[in-house]
Amino acid sequence: MEIIGKLINVKPIQEVSASFSKREIVIEIEGQYPQEVQLELHQTSVDLIDSYQIGDNLKVSFNLRGKRYEKEGEETKWFNTLQAWRIEKTQ
Repeated sequence: MEIIGKLINVKPIQEVSASFSKREIVIEIEGQYPQEVQLELHQTSVDLIDSYQIGDNLKVSFNLRGKRYEKEGEETKWFNTLQAWRIEKTQ
């Protein structure tokens, strides 16, 4: 999957555990009702955004990931993640 939009936010790298790091970015998609979409960069991909600036127009390739969370005594929940894996500057 791909989205094209303007980079509006880059958060710092988060060390979630000793073996997992992530970084969140936000892309604004233009249209009649502009949307601000948060994506995550994981592990070795956290540096992909370093060569871009806020305001750059980007094409971001990503995978849609879903995960079930179950805890005894609680209702089952599902979480979705947009995991970016390629970033390119556009005109």
